[in-house]
Order: sequence, then structure tokens, then C-alpha cells
Amino acid sequence: MSSFAGIDLGSSGIKIALVDEEGTCLATASRRSQVDIPRPGWSQQDPEQWWALTKDIFDELAAGHPEIMAGLSGVSLSGHMLGQVLLDENDRPTTPCMLWNDQRSLAECDELLERVPDIGWRTNGQPDPGLTAPKLLWLVVS
Repeated sequence: MSSFAGIDLGSSGIKIALVDEEGTCLATASRRSQVDIPRPGWSQQDPEQWWALTKDIFDELAAGHPEIMAGLSGVSLSGHMLGQVLLDENDRPTTPCMLWNDQRSLAECDELLERVPDIGWRTNGQPDPGLTAPKLLWLVVS
């Protein structure tokens, strides 16, 4: 029997569901992830933690459901949005991932509005500290 794994990387945890070809849920497992708040307004996670937790969950599913895992035919991944992961030349994260609710780039939002007054028209939205461009600008100037 073919099975498929759906991985949900959320900001509070990681969940994996194993389903069959009809979409029936066969097994699930999850782990809570740590959100680091080193300063007020900051919210970040270690991408290495995501990988370690995902491996732990797959190990648990393999131990508890070897017959389902033996038929694993595909994997789908859904991750929380608006988080950037910058990699070095060895494909290792260079910084923690700033989450969607991180507010440290408020000043960079103001700077983007000043530099590009019509940015809202160009991008169909105003700069927001949860978005990638202000976060990248913050990383450059910090």
C-alpha cells in the first residue's frame, strides 16, 4: 500500500501526517518547537531545530508504523510563511529565522516608504516588519 507524508512546519510546532492514496489519515506525530524571543519585538527560530524535530518525528513514525513507512511514496511540505532562511556556502543557516510576527524591522519599513514612496502601488502592499524585504534590509544594516 502506498502512503504519503505531509509535513506541516508551523511557528509553534511540526506535525507529520501519514495518509493513504484516498487521503485517509493513517498516523500522525508532532513536536513543539522553541520560539526564541531574545528582545522585545523579536521572534525567531533555529532552522536546525526544524530539521532535528522533523527527523525525530519520522523516527517515531517509523518505529510505530513500519508497514506504513515502508510504503512511503511521496512527501509534501508546508512551512510557515514570511520567514527567511539565509544559507552559507555549505548550505547551513547563517542566522535564526525571523518569524512572521518579528517586529525588529519597523525602522526599515519607514526607510522603504521614504526611499520608494509608491512602494504600496508597486507591490500591492505597504512595507510590514513581517515581510521579507524589511527583514533583509535589517540584516544588511545590522
